[in-house]
Amino acid sequence: MHIIDSEIQNLIVHVLSKDNDLGNYTMTINDEFHWDFRRNFGETTEFSGHFYWMTSDNQIYQEVEFSVFNNHIADECGNKLLKTNKCFWLVKSDGFYFAKGSPSDLMFKYTWPH
Repeated sequence: MHIIDSEIQNLIVHVLSKDNDLGNYTMTINDEFHWDFRRNFGETTEFSGHFYWMTSDNQIYQEVEFSVFNNHIADECGNKLLKTNKCFWLVKSDGFYFAKGSPSDLMFKYTWPH
């Protein structure tokens, strides 16, 4: 799973699942955060992403939380047990884009809340 920040100077990403807390990762423009994992046997693996768009004085400008990986996203990524699949989330000022395999095939998914 890859999260790419394409436009936000000060973005904090916190990713966690029921079993793993990957902690906070502070991103800048063109930065990438990625992690590898295997789905559990019952295929209930889910990672939640908390995104904080911070101002230059470290105040929260926007924040949103959504599932960056679950069964639905696994299907979109190409749900193959014996193959390594790559999925991408691109964070922009207008929202969140998703792609499988390559960040060149992006589809708009979510906006920042207003």
